[in-house]
Amino acid sequence: MVNRLFAIVLTGLLVALVGLASVPAWAKQKEVASKIRDAGAELVRGNFERSIALYTEALSEPDLANERKATILNDRGVAQWRLRKAPEAIEDFNAAVSLYPEYAAIYNNRGNVLLGIGMLKEAIRDFDRAILLAPKYSAAYNNRAMAHVRLNEHNEAVQDFTDAIRLAPSSPVPHNGRGLAHLSLSRPHAALRDFTRTLSLDTKYAAGYRSRARVYLALSRYDQAIGDMTRAISFKSDDAQMYLTRAQAFRRKRRFKSALKDLDRAIELNPSLAPAYSERGLVLAMLQAFEPAFENLGRALDLDHRSATTYANRAWAFEANGDRISALPDVTRALKLNAANTRALGVRARDHEANGRNDKAALDYRKVVSLAPRNQEAWEALERLTGEVRPAPTTIGTSEFGDWSILRYGDGRYVARSHQFRRIEVPLETYGGSKPRLLEWEMKNNLYRGIGILRYYAGKLKGASKTEIVEYAAIVDINRRRVVALEPYRIGKRLSGWAWQEGRLVVSGADGITTEYRLRKPRRRSSPNVAGSPFGGQGYWGYKRRPVERRRVRKRRRKKSLFELLFN
Repeated sequence: MVNRLFAIVLTGLLVALVGLASVPAWAKQKEVASKIRDAGAELVRGNFERSIALYTEALSEPDLANERKATILNDRGVAQWRLRKAPEAIEDFNAAVSLYPEYAAIYNNRGNVLLGIGMLKEAIRDFDRAILLAPKYSAAYNNRAMAHVRLNEHNEAVQDFTDAIRLAPSSPVPHNGRGLAHLSLSRPHAALRDFTRTLSLDTKYAAGYRSRARVYLALSRYDQAIGDMTRAISFKSDDAQMYLTRAQAFRRKRRFKSALKDLDRAIELNPSLAPAYSERGLVLAMLQAFEPAFENLGRALDLDHRSATTYANRAWAFEANGDRISALPDVTRALKLNAANTRALGVRARDHEANGRNDKAALDYRKVVSLAPRNQEAWEALERLTGEVRPAPTTIGTSEFGDWSILRYGDGRYVARSHQFRRIEVPLETYGGSKPRLLEWEMKNNLYRGIGILRYYAGKLKGASKTEIVEYAAIVDINRRRVVALEPYRIGKRLSGWAWQEGRLVVSGADGITTEYRLRKPRRRSSPNVAGSPFGGQGYWGYKRRPVERRRVRKRRRKKSLFELLFN
């Protein structure tokens, strides 16, 4: 009996001792978890040094599981990259991958670092791995798209941005990225849709306004470009680049004083911004203020001596000042840095022409029109020197309905024209270098009279697993002689939805973007208040009928004769 009681007491003591021994381990785990939470909070606040120190302390715990250790290394790697410590960040990510190779976030984050240091192919391999492990990882698609953009693989970028939008439709970032890719592929209307969607998701997204302004500049819609840049500046008033972009729009609009005001502000914010000095020098030369113009252009070259744009601007300024001899060395430098600089080519062509070297002048003018097919000055010079005229676009196809034809310009642009609507030219943006094919033309009636929809085949969009056929629909305002927008009508099996609502058109695009267009203003009409009236005594579209006020007709007074004026 005594032995049995002794055994029970001994067992209880052993259990108590084991319990006491386990308390420090539990407390240590709690302390590690607290450090990880604090490190994450410091990372969010931007206190990267403190965050790294806390993550390092947490990693000193010897009993951490491999997966736990890998996540800490991944987060510390992010903090290292935020401090621009690329080698240390990659070292942390490599260690994390070796411990937890199935964790997709590590590959995405390492890919971001590789993208940042210019190792683009290696970055794409990491993003590929992240997407393979997590097929719905929208950030990895977006980041891989950015790598494709840097490699000038814009078609692949469009597909990746599209996948990122499908997975995160409320994020403005992939919409903005895809718009920039469309713009690089000479699809300004597609870019315009994406930028407009970007700004509908985030009305304070300054980069989105700047991107859309670039499209408006490409479409020569300078007032709208200026309006967007003004909004961007209201959200980011300390960004010198924003003022520079708006100044370029002012200059193209020939509002030189406004341009100079913006350039002064840009230089005030960033005294080392070479393009701002270059632009200010060009504007001053256009105003024939040559002394300060050359000072600014010289300052721009001091800051960036490899800028073809600045050399071309200074050559133009020398020419405008009547000094072609000084212009020619700058032309040579500009074309050595960028053989496609049309401003430098134009200066050299005019010098050749002034000195009777017409063959060489014509050669330079031909280069200009090959790079800028709409350069009217160069075409006029060619006609003057050689008799060459701007070639008319080539007809490559006609429609089976109406009288629409497809034409191709020398720069590869496709447009549609109709004999019935001679002053309207519908751009036909395509994918993959495909030739467009017209499919349908519909004219709307009633409230939308004068609105037409031209549907066409736009090529094939190559995806990760399959290639999909793309059809677009152009919304054409016949009365105003303009193209309102191009909307994707079909992508593969996905069709867009079109809702016509009281002067508005809401298009739920096949690519997931919903856009609203105001095509007609609701008209106010009086309607008889009779039984059975569809508006029940109210005006058209629900406006209350106002009584018609009759204007009082005043009788014209007969002019008095001279006799009446003299003798009343």
